[in-house]
Amino acid sequence: NQTTDGTTITVDSVRMDDGGFVTMHNGSLFEGDPIGSVVGVSEYLAPGTYENVTISLDEPLEETQTLVAMPHRDTNDNQTYDFVETGGSEDAPYTADGSAVTDDAVVTIVAPAFEVSNLDAPASAVTGDTITVNATISNVGGVAGTTDAEFVFAGDVISNQSVTLGAGNATDVSFDVTLDNISAGTYE
Repeated sequence: NQTTDGTTITVDSVRMDDGGFVTMHNGSLFEGDPIGSVVGVSEYLAPGTYENVTISLDEPLEETQTLVAMPHRDTNDNQTYDFVETGGSEDAPYTADGSAVTDDAVVTIVAPAFEVSNLDAPASAVTGDTITVNATISNVGGVAGTTDAEFVFAGDVISNQSVTLGAGNATDVSFDVTLDNISAGTYE
């Protein structure tokens, strides 16, 4: 069981007597779909025991779910995982007592969560003035992430900055914007 941002899974340990790959399967494996259920594959692993094997997923997970780790042999000795492409005829899983060796785990998705604080902007400005707006962007989520900090005026994005922050980190952003052709009025 582990938490992840949904892009990778880490297998604590695996023993590959003949070398091969560790695959990640989603719940459709339990419905009899060993090929379509593959959602990620490790790099080729030579014979041996490995710890903390990271598997990049083909598509990010969007919700907490049970995934199944399954080691596969490299039956055609080409160091490429061919199980899916060959319809299961190559790179079959390791077996014990006639069944594929598997280990399932609940994978909990944690995401970055960004908050804006310390917003500082002038109370008034004149058309044509350049104003400066400052704010602090914080990642209060459980994992690193990237977001766009946007200066929005009268419903339009005037300027933006890409901000990447680790979990629990914060940074200040600043926008210098010239307000051209703005009608008199109150804007939020």
